[in-house]
Amino acid sequence: MNAPGARAARPRLLIVSLEGMGWHPISQELLAYARRRDDLEVEHAFVPLGFVARAVSARRLRGRGRLPAPVRRLAAVRVALRRHLSGALDPGRFDVVYAAPFEAGHAVWRFREGRRPALAVRIDTTVRQALGELWGVPEARVEAEQRWLMDQERELLGSVELLVAASEWVAASVRRQALVPSDRVWVAPTATTPPKRRTVPVPDGERPLRIVFVGNHWERKGGPRLVAWHQQHWAERAELHICSAGGQVPRRARGVVDHGSVPRERLLEELLPSMDVFVLPTFRDMSPVSVVEAASVGLPVVSSRIAAIPELVVDGETGFLLPPQDDEGFVAAVDRLLDDHALRARMGEAGRQLTQQHGPDTVYPQLLDRIVALAAPVSDSPAPRPGGRVDR
Repeated sequence: MNAPGARAARPRLLIVSLEGMGWHPISQELLAYARRRDDLEVEHAFVPLGFVARAVSARRLRGRGRLPAPVRRLAAVRVALRRHLSGALDPGRFDVVYAAPFEAGHAVWRFREGRRPALAVRIDTTVRQALGELWGVPEARVEAEQRWLMDQERELLGSVELLVAASEWVAASVRRQALVPSDRVWVAPTATTPPKRRTVPVPDGERPLRIVFVGNHWERKGGPRLVAWHQQHWAERAELHICSAGGQVPRRARGVVDHGSVPRERLLEELLPSMDVFVLPTFRDMSPVSVVEAASVGLPVVSSRIAAIPELVVDGETGFLLPPQDDEGFVAAVDRLLDDHALRARMGEAGRQLTQQHGPDTVYPQLLDRIVALAAPVSDSPAPRPGGRVDR
């Protein structure tokens, strides 16, 4: 590794990723593509979130007048990253740093000193979207109570050389709020390498049909309600398979198979291809990678019409999208798929083809081209703070 500030023959890229919520698998995919390139040197800093989770949930930090969870999370991620980003992984030793998600990008941005490496940050939601659209917090309250967090977001995004938006949904919010000049925004949709196996629809009656749920955030992703629907409507004709580290399945539930936390390779190569319908009745989500993984093996998807999920599922073609509170709509959609072998096959194949159109062979090489371009010599002066008009 060269000394800080020196230029290598090949640009040096540091990929920083946090554990959990689909960020790490996406960073792993990008890392694999980066290592195949001859025009790039790449290192990876993976940061477990155990410390962060404890810091955010600590009782002494909760209660009236205490810092809100998003603020505590930013601080905790900074502490966790400081343990990793030193020595050979010091960001100052690289030409470009790619960080995911926002919290990791914020921490790296704070560490940049002197001649700063170019910074690319992946985000899947803005503060205003997360609190307003997903959590239902009134806009006036968001403005009043989360001003510090929004200022941090604006400072970071206004200073990065490349904002990697996980969806058009979040890119639109960034442009609408003029957080980043348009020429610095790049939409890189969630993409995953297709597994070797894929779902082969079985004729009705050959075996019990299999519904699958994937999501570690059990209640937020709608796990309890899916179990309740299954017990009321489908327990006699379909199995429900749960893949979740946080799953809480009643002991007497009929026809429910609780796999617990499943390694990603086993999930993609073994479990998902053996299923028939993927259901994710989530209340709050951004761009869930599990939806893309399910579609990539040929499963029709039934999920919530929120955030960027409509970019991943074409309602009526690759699956069904419902308002998150529409219990009857979810039950009716799953009923249709369980009753119609041809519909399952048609929607599953359409979803598989859609994931191929926006697959990793397209998304990641293009993203890496943008990242390599950032390694061109940059000014030693700090990046300007956001402000003023942005031409679009």
